[in-house]
Amino acid sequence: MELRTLKVGSKYQITSLGSKDTPIITTGEFLGFVLLGNSEALCIKLDKTHKKLAGRTRMISSHMILTLDVISEPKEKEKSDEETLSKSYL
Repeated sequence: MELRTLKVGSKYQITSLGSKDTPIITTGEFLGFVLLGNSEALCIKLDKTHKKLAGRTRMISSHMILTLDVISEPKEKEKSDEETLSKSYL
């Protein structure tokens, strides 16, 4: 199994706890993490599926997340040897 990390710029669909009977579905671009009170939260820029809320940022506490589906991830650019060496301490 491959370990994965959340990547800024990736698109995710997150199901989180909402009311007693209905979860909250959030779809959008991952912007990063933030502290929300004493817990860590994901910042998601809402996409057009959220209609009037599109473009706004939603913070979801990590302990409220039920599922997180990866829709797309930005492609990683390959690092050249020169770029790698310039960031190394020799």
